[in-house]
Amino acid sequence: MLLFLLLCSCMKRKYADLVIHNAHIYTLDEKNYVGEAMAIHQGIVLEVGPERQILNKYRWGKSLDAEQRSIYPGFTDAFGHFASHQVNNQRSSALTQSAFVTDWLTLQQNLLRHGIVEVHDGGLDAAQVQQLMQLDQSGKLNVRVYAMLQPNEENFRFAEKIGVYTNRNLTVRSFYLSSTEDVKLHQGWVEQWAQRCINLNYQLAYYPADSSEMSWFWKVAREAYQVRSDHRWRLMVDQNSATLDSKNMKDFAVFVTVCPAVSKVKKAEREPIDFRSIIEGYGIFALASNFPMNAWNPWFVQQELNFRSGKVSKATEQASLTFQEQLKAVSVWPQFAAFHENIRGPLSEGYEANFFIAEIPINASSAQENLARMTFIRGRLVYDATE
Repeated sequence: MLLFLLLCSCMKRKYADLVIHNAHIYTLDEKNYVGEAMAIHQGIVLEVGPERQILNKYRWGKSLDAEQRSIYPGFTDAFGHFASHQVNNQRSSALTQSAFVTDWLTLQQNLLRHGIVEVHDGGLDAAQVQQLMQLDQSGKLNVRVYAMLQPNEENFRFAEKIGVYTNRNLTVRSFYLSSTEDVKLHQGWVEQWAQRCINLNYQLAYYPADSSEMSWFWKVAREAYQVRSDHRWRLMVDQNSATLDSKNMKDFAVFVTVCPAVSKVKKAEREPIDFRSIIEGYGIFALASNFPMNAWNPWFVQQELNFRSGKVSKATEQASLTFQEQLKAVSVWPQFAAFHENIRGPLSEGYEANFFIAEIPINASSAQENLARMTFIRGRLVYDATE
């Protein structure tokens, strides 16, 4: 009879592929709930809750004791130049596919080691995207890539051909515009590419160098909003950017990505970024490393900027972020910029199980690296520091 009751009890319990328990799980949902255990099935979070509740409710294929470690949603580096800046500093379009794969896998391992499961890669050309497509199709692309194309005719024809492209771990639906040392933006060119993005239903990601370039962006963003209110065009900013207009952000639905210029701005010249103004304008934003200007680690770059600035003034405190907002800016909020907010982001029921178990708890009181003990993508272990 006892055996029968035990069997019946097991039959009534829900099945999960993986249950992680004895943890501090920062879901980063709307309530910022912190749970003790998590059930995952087919790469999706079933539930996060108290230890006893999860262990009593589910039976599992595998279980993992987190040994009281902290778990966070996987981080996203919301802007950098990754595929175009390989380990050997060659343009990836000039590399063979074999060399490209070798270099990318090295970078990918370093990203996963820091709990980074997604990068938004700016300034790619068609050849580089095709290499990423092959890597994705082979199953070797674990870190997700949101690709932003360079604005040239070849890439425009490529975008026309593939349309809005989304596969397993690769999305292509953006053009990245920015002045360089060799080529400066001009208003007519910005307007041309803005119209092309509208026609293709592509996102325009824009990094203005001065107030004139900023004014051009607001003009085309207004026009884009009139055509499609949910365009999600992105404005990249740093400490050197012209003053942000929170009203324009709100009125034209512009998503801001903050790229702290740690290495380019001298300590004495650094001005605090007014994060409160950005949040008032749009409600959310993303933090980015702007690799290779800074290390490919948006959390550490932001902390380094915070703690290099010396004594924090009252104005800086008022403009700064809460701990939960900082975490969301490198995990949950960037998913909106990549059109994936309904499937990725918080560790909540129905979302992909993308997360890392930290070696030590992350905090906002010191500039420490966010090293992962284990990193999971869709519930699958992709990095293990213990091996």
